[in-house]
Amino acid sequence: MPQCLEKLRRIVTVEPAIFFYMTSTFIMLPAYQHLVMDKVCLELYKDTSICSDSEQRENEEVESQSSYILLLYTAMTSLVSIPPAIILGSWSDQAGRRSVMLLPFILSLLSGGVLLAMVLVQNLSVYWCLLAAAFIGLTGGHVSIFLSSFSFLADITMDSSSSRTLRMAIAESMIFVGGMVGFLLGGFLTQEVGLVAAFGAYTACHVLAILYILLWLRDPKPINSTLSILSTGNDGQESRAVILKYARMSFRAMFKRRPGQDRLKLHLLILCTFINNLVAIGDNSVLLLYLMYEPREFTTAMFGVFNSARMFLLYKRHLSTTSNSQTPNSTMAKTKELSKDTRNKIVDLHQAGKTESAIGKQLGVKKSTMGAIIRKWKTYKTNDNLPRSGAPRKISPSGLKMITRTVSKNPRTTRGDLVNDLQRAGTKVTKTTISNTLHRQGLKSCSVRRVPLLKPVHVRARLKFAREHLDDPEEDWENVIWSDETKIELFGKSSTCHVWRRKNAELHPKNTIPTVKHGGGNIMLWGCFSAKGPGRLIRHDNDPKHTARATKEWLRKKHFKVLEWPSQSPDLNPIENLWRELKIHVAQQQPQNITALEEICMEEWAKLPATGAGLLGLFPLLLHCLKEMTLAKLSVVFRAASYVLLAFSTNTWMVYLVAVVGMPGGITQAVIRSLSSAIVGPDEQGAMFSFSASVEATCILIAATIFNGLYPLTLPTFPGMPFIIMATFCIIVFILMQ
Repeated sequence: MPQCLEKLRRIVTVEPAIFFYMTSTFIMLPAYQHLVMDKVCLELYKDTSICSDSEQRENEEVESQSSYILLLYTAMTSLVSIPPAIILGSWSDQAGRRSVMLLPFILSLLSGGVLLAMVLVQNLSVYWCLLAAAFIGLTGGHVSIFLSSFSFLADITMDSSSSRTLRMAIAESMIFVGGMVGFLLGGFLTQEVGLVAAFGAYTACHVLAILYILLWLRDPKPINSTLSILSTGNDGQESRAVILKYARMSFRAMFKRRPGQDRLKLHLLILCTFINNLVAIGDNSVLLLYLMYEPREFTTAMFGVFNSARMFLLYKRHLSTTSNSQTPNSTMAKTKELSKDTRNKIVDLHQAGKTESAIGKQLGVKKSTMGAIIRKWKTYKTNDNLPRSGAPRKISPSGLKMITRTVSKNPRTTRGDLVNDLQRAGTKVTKTTISNTLHRQGLKSCSVRRVPLLKPVHVRARLKFAREHLDDPEEDWENVIWSDETKIELFGKSSTCHVWRRKNAELHPKNTIPTVKHGGGNIMLWGCFSAKGPGRLIRHDNDPKHTARATKEWLRKKHFKVLEWPSQSPDLNPIENLWRELKIHVAQQQPQNITALEEICMEEWAKLPATGAGLLGLFPLLLHCLKEMTLAKLSVVFRAASYVLLAFSTNTWMVYLVAVVGMPGGITQAVIRSLSSAIVGPDEQGAMFSFSASVEATCILIAATIFNGLYPLTLPTFPGMPFIIMATFCIIVFILMQ
């Protein structure tokens, strides 16, 4: 039983904490917006009967003033939460993730008390909601929950990037599950029971989360002694130094030099996070106001049902897509070996006197694995991978250098030549051994590419042509007619054709290509193509047929200008690619005579434009359809489309269709978090997520300024304008992810 409990502890970690926080947040979202609108209406009309009847009040005036109050609320939450968000992540790297996770829940209880007081005491001003916002922001709010939770998951999945993506996707899905439950409860409680019940459920979620963290969660790594500095230091200057230290750690994790372009990638991922949260917060800020305005006229309960359905669809699509993007047989795959850092940590803890059971609970490693690592260290005094046993290689290091040098000097050397060279040196090997040895060196036998024979005069002419046309605009090339001729033989497809056959079946009719002497006849095709249809500038090479007197005379009469072209340069003409495609399609039709060959050539030439367009449109999607980055890009596109639809929605069914269109929209951020976590080191997870959280906290203020400020201005003319802006931001994220 204790072993099952420990196994369950490793599986179920931060997900319930995220669920409780997001459920409480989405319960409060319609409730506090409804509270603000009621308070504003009461201050304007001084009569509760007018505020309860929407037909007797000026909805536009109430919504405009409520929008500005909500702007102040989100601004307070944002400004207060930025400093804690910068500090807490780096502190969690030292003090542990659980401590940081507890703080937002504790202060959110106080904010719930303030909101309950505003409901119960009718004379309290609407501006008391700013105190509730300050309590939420003091510990970073939801960004602190995210940074501590995702840092926790990064710690326990440090040895498996695929597992990290899946675990973070599941944790991210708790946002949608919490949203589904929270919006459903929030709308129902606010409209049918009252605001007291809604804010009571809000505080109850935080109480349950605090109990869960205290009784169930364990930090994935030991708490560093740095915590004692904060708890025992009485000197204010020393405390300020520690705070600055954690802030510097967050900035250092973001701006330190990294291999390749990892630092640039990290910065772009953080920018995508900022824009995604900008859109999400803008959505939450104005959606209720927008849906309650005519002609939609949603009630609070309808708003809750809509958002609950929206979150449910996001959750369903989010989990199915992220799980399908993993390796299909990952459960049957070989377990990945532990990293060297983990093996060293096991030995260090063993030397410190800890038992194997205690080490296994702390690091999440099987007891049998730890025993093997400890026994290996006792025997060999190392944790490095030892040389594997097996037969020695037939080719010695000196022989390897010899054959590698030979093929580098003369790439056309055959395997038989290399076998003879080694045999003269006293080593007897087969051709297969030669192939395997060269493959390990990155050398592979390939067909020789055919290129035009270029003399120095040809090289100079090509270079001169390139320099003269280097700065020609694209429009000039679109007006060129690309022309050339080619010969197609009836049975003359010269490229090698491969078939799957059994032994001694090489002469079966299905496994042969019929041939006749001299190719069985051929036809000469002369074709052309252009980007913009017929033009007056034609390009062909210096073949004698092109420079013949009759050809020149015909072009002159038709008023065609011939583009000069360097000789021996057919490879520069893009029509060569079309000829190759044409010959492949013609060979598949297997014409039996010259007449059929000519007809098939004309038919296949007419099909080439459509074939090319389909290839350009479908191939990139099919090539990357299972990659997580592609899933993230598709998610952004669907999210943008849903906002455009929402902006122009005029009735209930169009609003609910938004939830269906935006169903894949929750994948992007999970992929971004996983990629960001993979770039930084094990001791920088909290610092990186801390910086990301501070960016998210900053965008709360910016989103509120943009959308709550824009909504009252566009309300009389086009109320859906904020959602068009959100769709534009989604397109920017799509561009950045390229």
